[in-house]
Amino acid sequence: MSAHAASPSPKHLVTAWYTGDSSHYLRSTIDALPAKPRVVNYYTPWDHLNKGAAFNRSFVHAAHQDGVTTFIELDPWDYTQHPPAQDWLVNIAKGSTDAQLRAFGRQVAALNDPVWITFAHEMNYGSWYPWNLHGSEGASPATWIAAWNRVTNQVRAGAGARKSLIQWVWAGNEVPPPKLTTLRAYLTGAQNVNIIAMDAYLCIDKTDGTCAMTYASWFGPVTKELRRLSNRLPIFITETGIGGVHGQRGPQIAALLRAVRSDPANVAGLLWFNASKYIMSPAEESTWADVLSNG
Repeated sequence: MSAHAASPSPKHLVTAWYTGDSSHYLRSTIDALPAKPRVVNYYTPWDHLNKGAAFNRSFVHAAHQDGVTTFIELDPWDYTQHPPAQDWLVNIAKGSTDAQLRAFGRQVAALNDPVWITFAHEMNYGSWYPWNLHGSEGASPATWIAAWNRVTNQVRAGAGARKSLIQWVWAGNEVPPPKLTTLRAYLTGAQNVNIIAMDAYLCIDKTDGTCAMTYASWFGPVTKELRRLSNRLPIFITETGIGGVHGQRGPQIAALLRAVRSDPANVAGLLWFNASKYIMSPAEESTWADVLSNG
């Protein structure tokens, strides 16, 4: 090989972005990014499903017209720690919202644009959501799986012949190695899973200094376990960010992207949670774009 042969191209990553607005597709914001994402997400509470508004048609269609896929995150609560009883996983699993879920599926089919969807994410750890492993509902992994299966099957039934428009994303949470068994508990028996994923941050909530946490130590054990649980499904990081000083995280952002690229679990991509303390500065956005393009 010539001494001047070009280096191998960097592995292509599917990148996704949360703009901080779950009501509107912010095309001008997305198109102004130096590296345009292929997926943009929004979160929607369960009362929107009950009102027939969980499928944000204008958001999904505007994104599709811009060449972007929408990732819909269905949250079975009203954004309080004590949701109404009809929102509990045990009742969803018994069919309390079957009609609404089928109507949601019909809305997806009628628009005929592809979407990603998840339900009750970050279920396998913590207590910040009612449906978490230690959340206020006290739901077991078996109850979560029963609710997941009910939701995915009812939406698919509503979508009918166009159910293939939907990529179902099983989105767990990063956990320390002693807790990795929860991944299997929440994945075994889950139906209609097209993508397995996790939400994970480095130096979460840190607002000063430099983030010293590494992808290898925090993300690596989880992606390794996810790959062990499935040798065929794509792995995705469905929510991430890095703590530290705004505008000074360029080296950590670059290291994160390079580590995702080189992860032996073959991670397909990641979603940056560009809200609150994780909003990137223009310089950090440029670093993000440069590493994506040039390695």
